[in-house]
Amino acid sequence: MAAIDNLEKVKITVDGTTIECVGGSFKGVPFFVNEHDREGGGRNIVTKLVPFSSNFVHEDTGGKVPVYRMQIFFIGSECYQARNNFIAACDEEGVGELIHPFYGKFRADCTDLTIRGDRSGVNYCTAEVVFEPKSSNEGAAGRKDLAGG
Repeated sequence: MAAIDNLEKVKITVDGTTIECVGGSFKGVPFFVNEHDREGGGRNIVTKLVPFSSNFVHEDTGGKVPVYRMQIFFIGSECYQARNNFIAACDEEGVGELIHPFYGKFRADCTDLTIRGDRSGVNYCTAEVVFEPKSSNEGAAGRKDLAGG
């Protein structure tokens, strides 16, 4: 099996023809991915100093929330409508399904969107978008330990 077979694919319309290709989508709006980054790996570590000494303690407060940053584009005669649909999906309140070509499907919020353009961009639109995944305990009962235990 080729590595490309393991990547997520979406259906995208380019110049009136719908093709299935490696790409992404958010809330059902497909896009091509130019570059992608996953930031925020590792653990949240809080350092606490022990009073009246030179000692300290590291406290692990859990994993960091990953951030998925992508440079995306739309192409073809439909690119302006696709761009506007994507802006509307990102501006809409609530989480939605994100299909990331390399990290798969998960529910996420769009936390930042920058649309770019230049004079050579006929039938070509670009954007930089940032997604944060919905909590893994979606739908689980909330729990607060006010005793600090």
